[in-house]
Parts: sequence; C-alpha cells; structure tokens
Amino acid sequence: MRDFVRRQLQRVPIIGKTRRAAEQAKAEHDRALAERDRARAAEEAMRAERDVAYEERDRALEERDKALFQIDVPYAQLEDAAAAGRVRMRICPEGGLKGKRTLVIPVQGPIANREIHVTQPFFEAYCRRVDIDLQVIDVSPTVPPSCVKASLRPMVEEYDRFAIAEPHMIVRQGCPDLFAVVPEDRLGAMIEGRWTDRRQRCVELSGLCKFRTPLPAERYVNTDLLVMSHAHLAMLDALMQRPVSSYRLGAQDALNALLYHGDVPVYGLPRDFNWIPYSPSEFDWRWAWIFNMSDSWRSPPTQAYAWKPGRNGNSGYYSRTPLVPRHCRLPSLIEITEQLRGSAVRFVNPAEMSYHGLSARIHLTADDAAVMWWGKSALGKTPPIYGPYLDLPAGRWWVTLLAPDGVTPADPGIIVDVVHDSGRNTVRPPAPIGPRASFEILLDRDVTGTEVRMYSGDRDHTVGCILLKASTDSPMPGEGSSAACDRLDALKNRY
Repeated sequence: MRDFVRRQLQRVPIIGKTRRAAEQAKAEHDRALAERDRARAAEEAMRAERDVAYEERDRALEERDKALFQIDVPYAQLEDAAAAGRVRMRICPEGGLKGKRTLVIPVQGPIANREIHVTQPFFEAYCRRVDIDLQVIDVSPTVPPSCVKASLRPMVEEYDRFAIAEPHMIVRQGCPDLFAVVPEDRLGAMIEGRWTDRRQRCVELSGLCKFRTPLPAERYVNTDLLVMSHAHLAMLDALMQRPVSSYRLGAQDALNALLYHGDVPVYGLPRDFNWIPYSPSEFDWRWAWIFNMSDSWRSPPTQAYAWKPGRNGNSGYYSRTPLVPRHCRLPSLIEITEQLRGSAVRFVNPAEMSYHGLSARIHLTADDAAVMWWGKSALGKTPPIYGPYLDLPAGRWWVTLLAPDGVTPADPGIIVDVVHDSGRNTVRPPAPIGPRASFEILLDRDVTGTEVRMYSGDRDHTVGCILLKASTDSPMPGEGSSAACDRLDALKNRY
C-alpha cells in the first residue's frame, strides 16, 4: 500500500507538468489564431481603404469631367463643328423629294457607328415602304451631345416634315407612318414621365434652368425619337444659339428644358413607338413598333466597372471606368434583329457573365466595346469566366463565341465546357471550341442554370459575346447565314 501511495505521489508533478504544457500549447495556438485574425482584419482594412481611395478618385475624376463639361463653349465654334457634319448615306424614293419628308439618323462616336450597321436595314425598309427619304449623318465628335440634333438643321431645312431617330433604335416591319400619326403642328415624342418616375429629375432640371414653375414630370419626354415639321426649325436654332441653362445639360434634359421654356406643343406618341426592352415592365416584342435599346440592362450586371486602355495608346496600362449599358448594347441589338427575322437566338453580353479572380475581368476596347477578358496567368481548375445561368428548352443548340463585333468567330483555341443545374450535369466536357468557334450541344430535357464556362490557356483570350441558337433546319452560325454574312460584309466595308 505504501508503495502504491508513493507511486501516486510521484505522478502528481508529471500530471501537473503535462497539464501546464497543454495549457501553454493552447495559449500559443490561441495567440496564433488571434494574430491571424488581426492580419486578416488588417488586410481587409487595407482593401477597404484601397476601395475607398478608388471611389474617391473616381468621384474626383467625375467631378472634374462635369466641371469641364459645364464650361461654356463659344456657340460660333459649335456652329462650325455642326457644319462639318457629313452625309454618309442618302436614299430618296422614286420620283425625287415627293412629299418632302425624311428620317435622319445621326451617328456620333464608335458605339453608334457599330450599331447603325445592325439597324440600318430596318430603317431602309421602313423608309421605302412609307415613301420618305433616309439620311444617315456622320456628326463631328466636337459637337456636344446636347447639340447633336441641332447640328442636323442643314440636312432637314429643305423638308416639310422630318423625324430624328437614334441609331440604337429598331423599326419593325409594318410600323405605321409617323407623319400620319403625329399632327404637323405638334412635335411627336414618347412622354417618358408617364411610364417612369422622373419627378426628381424634373425638380433638378427646373433648378438648373431657374424655372419659376417647375417642369411637370408628365411633360418630360424621351428624345431618342422626335417627329417634327418645318415650324420646329426655330427650336433647333435656339438649342444651338441660346442655352436655356448656364450649365451644360445632357442631350435629353436640354431638349426637355427647351420644349418647356418655349411651350412647344407635344403630341405624345404611344409607347409602342418607343418601347424599351428589358425595362421593369413586361416586355413582349410582338406589341411594339419601334424598339429603343437606349440604356437599359437586361438584368442587373455582375460587374460595376470595366477596365479601359490608357489614353496614351499603351495597352499595358488600364484605367477603371463605370460599366454602362451602351458598352454592352450591340449584342442585344443583334439579338432583337435576329428574333425579328424568325431565329430563336440568345446573345449573352459580358455584363451577364461571372468572373473569378483577378485575372478575369471586363475590358473596354479602344472604341468602347465591352469584352470578356481573361489572362494566361489564371491558375487552377476553376474557370475564370462562367455563366449566365440560362433556362433552355430541350433540343439541339449551337453555342458560338464571337468577337466584339458580334459576327467574327473568337479564338479557336479557347477551352469551353457547358453544364447546367448548378454544375451537377455536364453537357460538354472541357475542349477547344474549334476553328469556327461553334459547337453543338444536346439537351434531352428542359434545363435550368445553363453555364458556358471558359478556362485559362497558354495565352490571353477575349470574347465579345456568346451566341446560343436553337438548331433546327437552319445552318450552323457562320455557314450560309445570310444575316450574319450581310453584317460581316457591312463591317468589312464600313465607311
């Protein structure tokens, strides 16, 4: 018994030492965890400070740009710039200027120049049917946006009636004659304030223009389509010569201020003459005559910013710029035109895709086209770009990756797979897209969450948009598609 007691007493210091060692190890582990958490918190704080610095820089640049934009330019210079406008194309009905009516499309900047190649065939068909002139005008880049329509005065002054439409508008076959709809003594426009809340904008605009009676929201019009007559030439003169405000207003605000200041009678065009797809209200293209692609997203974009090459032309330097709908508008324009021609297609633009890591992001080309970009430095098996989680009906579908022009095939070496149902089912395993940048997939049932996933390779890659086309008896994209061939020829022979 004594030996047992002695042995137990000898074990007590050992147990105490073991316990102290365990407690010390646990304390060191806790300190390591706390140090790691502090490091993570410091890293997050640094990231937050960096983001705040970026935002402050962006705000400063925006305020600088606004300040520069509000500096008054001598109107004599504006008139000289307007005179430099060039008639790119003019189509007259047989028999000359019969009726003296015309539709004018101003084209200013690279975005509009891309879009007119898609929409021009629809404008031409409409003008031939209603027997009016069509003029496509290249507007000098030195003309401020608020004065673009006023700069068209030399091109419309010989006409009794004229309409001005933006190049991002699509006129459907069978659209009624606008000049038969709008009375000659009124200016025709869709009254935007009836469909969209413009009260705050009208309050701000009234303050900038010092209106004694604020501009009512129900009088705020969308100026992307205007139907006018010879009597409205004076309004164009006023827009160019006598600014309503000391601030340089945006194009639509400036015209609304002028209409209200001059008490110009307005004929409210029905909404189907200026229908904005992808607006919050239900969109049914069968009920609209004219589509205005304007500045509406199909769905909330996945990215708020894009990266644009530096102004010095050095592609190694990029600046962050807000991503806006007009950067991604071309794929949607092509999609609507193809659907109007009877094709079951879906064009996916860069803002609909998701981006993983720092080596995949949205870039802007030198002419402001948004593209999906990912670099060869992307590591791991995770695809840098994936999405857009589409619901597709059963059947065969062609998947095509296209360049920024929406026509030219992308790099054939790009590795792509297709999955659906949150990646649980693989339709196509990872493989190069091939020389025509197209491949076919078969869906044996209606699926949800379809993803086109793009993988890193041995070089940088760029994709403008993704085309998904139902495979019926029609040829594969790029093989005998007359619409695609026409667009490609137009782009190759652009002015």
